[in-house]
Amino acid sequence: MFDGFDELGSRAARNHMARLIDDLATTYDHPENRFIVSTRIVGYEGQLDTHGFIVRTVEELSPDAVRDLVKRRYQAVALGEGLGRSEQEQKDLIQLYTNRANDLLMELEKKRFFESPNAKSITAFSYCPGLPGSGETARATPYSVQGLC
Repeated sequence: MFDGFDELGSRAARNHMARLIDDLATTYDHPENRFIVSTRIVGYEGQLDTHGFIVRTVEELSPDAVRDLVKRRYQAVALGEGLGRSEQEQKDLIQLYTNRANDLLMELEKKRFFESPNAKSITAFSYCPGLPGSGETARATPYSVQGLC
């Protein structure tokens, strides 16, 4: 998975990276291989369209869904870091990451993140050898990349 395609600094850089990703996908063209590239819609200029990638648009997340996703993500990190630690250390990590999630959510609220159209515009491009549908647009779940191929 390649994340942040739109963050490449220039059109030339995105064109070059699209060719490199296409070379990788072509070299390792196998029915079980999947290549996923994510980008914001506003930063994408069609570089992957000519390389056989299928466009999938991730559904918009409501502000409540974003909040839930942030909390679940930080909870998962706390649980992972707590493995093999004492019960008290696990509780401390859960509290630490709960505080971090809450701090992040407060910062997002201050910056009016939930009102920004950029917060809701993410597209994933998937290359799935041997599968029909190149160029189709479909909806994918915001919690998973399953279903992209």
